[in-house]
Amino acid sequence: MSRRQRYYDGKHDIVGRNERYKDDTRKSERVTNWCRYIVDSYVGAMTSVPVQVVSADEDGGTIDEYLTIARDNALPQYDVELVRTAAIMGNAVELHSFVDSGIVITVYDPRDWAIVNDSDGEMQAAIWTATLEPGTVHRDEFVKEELRLMTIYTDAQIAEYEQRTAKGADTWKQISVKSHGYGQPPVVVWTLNPDGKSLLADDIIGLNDEYNETDSASGDSIRRAIGALLAISGVDPDWLLSHASEIRQQGVLPLGDNLKGSSDAKYLTPGQTFQETDARLARTRHAIHMASGVPDIESIVGATGVASGLALKLKFLPMIQKASAMFHYFEAAIRHRIDLINAVNQRLKGETVDGYKVNTTFYLPVNRLDEWEKIKNLDGIVSHKTQLELLTDIEDPEAELARIEAERETAPGMAEKRIATAGEKATVAAGTVEEGMGGTVQQIGAGTLEAFGKTGALERIAGARQR
Repeated sequence: MSRRQRYYDGKHDIVGRNERYKDDTRKSERVTNWCRYIVDSYVGAMTSVPVQVVSADEDGGTIDEYLTIARDNALPQYDVELVRTAAIMGNAVELHSFVDSGIVITVYDPRDWAIVNDSDGEMQAAIWTATLEPGTVHRDEFVKEELRLMTIYTDAQIAEYEQRTAKGADTWKQISVKSHGYGQPPVVVWTLNPDGKSLLADDIIGLNDEYNETDSASGDSIRRAIGALLAISGVDPDWLLSHASEIRQQGVLPLGDNLKGSSDAKYLTPGQTFQETDARLARTRHAIHMASGVPDIESIVGATGVASGLALKLKFLPMIQKASAMFHYFEAAIRHRIDLINAVNQRLKGETVDGYKVNTTFYLPVNRLDEWEKIKNLDGIVSHKTQLELLTDIEDPEAELARIEAERETAPGMAEKRIATAGEKATVAAGTVEEGMGGTVQQIGAGTLEAFGKTGALERIAGARQR
């Protein structure tokens, strides 16, 4: 665990080696920290969107009981720390306690813990140890000699012990024993794989060492070439030494033929082939990305400087697949945490976290411009709502549609457009009514005249007019 933490911190094996070349030139100790790059890439992708504990019902709303505890204990920040520690060291530890009528969750360094499991993998005990150096304060007491502490958590008790090594005592003295109501050791162990292994496997560390060695040697070759020795032949050494300052000042070394033969001067430099060095660095870099699953950003962009959405997903596919497997263990730790929270609230007759689901998200870079340009091609093929659902930056298509309609209603000139549209509709409707009424009137008139003719009413009206 400590070695992998050192590599994450940049303290690789190449640092502090204090080696020299045969010409007594000191070897450089340059570090390119691929280990940190790998861990931070996974942690960022898995925790950029905080984990959510929501209702398992269709509404999927947040659960207030968990939200309150998460806020009081800064759990989103702890989750980032726990995932990072588990990625580096293989596992991480959170401890639950009940202090001053409240649930307290604390994160610890896993190197200080020993977990005792049974044959079925169930935790039976968790043991924490620490060594306090002289000069610290413990239990309001100034520590004058090295003090070792140990706390053993079981399913029912918490036992504390001390050992003062300066007195030569090898036995542990029990300080306190108290009961708890969790029904299990109040400890959650975070892992990202079934074996509790670090993401910084030995092959990745070895590849990082290879990259450091090759890159440092390449830089040393350049520096040694600049300070190379000048070899001069066919020149009287005494004359050369007596004129050394003049040669350096003028920057000219006169050479010619003498009785001993032709004179010559050249720098003594080690053979260096930068093409081979660059090729080796490129192969090592590719192997690091392949072993870790993290894509090489430079290879994603390519010659055009822009990557489509599909290209991004394909490049990130190995990382997404590995992270998807890790999320199962991430979720298991969250559920274990909630079990311990519920154990306390049940005893206090408080609200428990029930009927929930854990939502985790892999943050994938998105070419939104590419999305928006391609979504236009769906006009007339799918509904506006479906188009919104396909956009990664639209979380609630229904709400987005409502906002679009609201903006249309309040947009400048919309009132005039509505009046004009209403006027056009009224004109069309009036014309339709007028045309219909004209026909109806004609029909009524014709029918009336026919009826008058049949009954003789027209003749009587005419006679009456004459009289």
